[in-house]
Amino acid sequence: MFQSTVCGNLGRDAEVKTLQSGSAVCEFSVGVNRRRNDQDETVWVRCQIWGERGKSLAPHLTKGKKVCATGRMWCSIGSSDDGRVFLNCDLNVAEIEFMSAREQAPQQSAQPHPTQYAQPYQQAPQAPLLEADEDIPF
Repeated sequence: MFQSTVCGNLGRDAEVKTLQSGSAVCEFSVGVNRRRNDQDETVWVRCQIWGERGKSLAPHLTKGKKVCATGRMWCSIGSSDDGRVFLNCDLNVAEIEFMSAREQAPQQSAQPHPTQYAQPYQQAPQAPLLEADEDIPF
């Protein structure tokens, strides 16, 4: 089996579709940046997550978030109306990891809560060192 990992930013919000069979599929695109001939280029990979897992992850897969997705990749060759040939890459996602920072809930004021920084940082006590002649338990 051909496993592949793509890491990049989501190009659009995920969309959940329900097929006639009743199966759900979550679809989204990941843009992978690369440098080719001294020029930056973005390669887009279409991704799918099937079933309930896709439904539950869809609200978290929003445009601009950075993800790493691993799964089975397949590619096909297509052509446009003007005769240009291109490669379509699709990834059936088995694992996904969110790489963007977690979004914070909006705060009511810009000032920190008075007790938030009230305690100064204290270094944790260090464990006593063993003497060279003491028995080591293993």
